[in-house]
Amino acid sequence: FEFILEGYSDSDYAKDPVRRRSVSGFCSFLEGCVLNTKSRMQNTTSLSVTQSELNAATECAQDLMFEKNVLESLGLHVKGPMQLFIDNSGCIDLICNWSSG
Repeated sequence: FEFILEGYSDSDYAKDPVRRRSVSGFCSFLEGCVLNTKSRMQNTTSLSVTQSELNAATECAQDLMFEKNVLESLGLHVKGPMQLFIDNSGCIDLICNWSSG
């Protein structure tokens, strides 16, 4: 049996009125059940909504990889590729575009 592990990420751009920092949030699911949630102020000031969403998606992807490694160390199989759901098309374009420059 292969477990399905997926994540949803979002951010609130420039939520902090003084430092203009954004808030990242994400949720990870194992077979449709909540495995982990996190919400926190980002360490850096984002210059755009897309950058803020990318920071949140990166955090979620890192957490998904950690959870996958933990599950596999317990002898469980995780179905790949894992899915990460993002609500910002600019962020999705950046992630899917493998060119640089």
